[in-house]
Amino acid sequence: MEDKDEEVHEQESLDRKKWYTLFAVMGSVGFFFALTVVCQYLILENWSEVGLSILVGACGAMFGSFTGLIVTPYNAMEEKRLSKVSATIATLVTGYLLAKVVDPLVTHAMKDPEAFFTLLGEVKNSVNVLSAIIGFLGSFLLTYQLRAYLSWAFFLRGRSQFGQVENENIHLD
Repeated sequence: MEDKDEEVHEQESLDRKKWYTLFAVMGSVGFFFALTVVCQYLILENWSEVGLSILVGACGAMFGSFTGLIVTPYNAMEEKRLSKVSATIATLVTGYLLAKVVDPLVTHAMKDPEAFFTLLGEVKNSVNVLSAIIGFLGSFLLTYQLRAYLSWAFFLRGRSQFGQVENENIHLD
């Protein structure tokens, strides 16, 4: 009986550590988001440009979350499905980027290289690029952390990883 109580106590301690880790990661992402917004306002000095920069960062975060989902499947079946989906999406995105983004940029750079590199050197464009990179990396790391290390399948599968009944009610006290 004591072994079972120790196992339950150890499991509750593990659950608590996972929740603390989750809140620490979410808190740090929120802190860096707020810090990014403040820095954007200090650099750009215009709320409309800051709003655009936040939108660009949100798009980067969306792609980061999607990439994090593809990189960390829960099981072999999900890995098989995600590999097919990711191959299809990678083909579509690569073709779209080459046709709509890279080709016009290269054409513009060939016509007037000085104006092209001056455009890239503008502060608001640099802030937007950095905002997208920060959003991508932050959401990628958060998604990867949640799926790989915190094992949310543990909560979704009824704790079956720990030898308990598959359909057991989960109490998160």
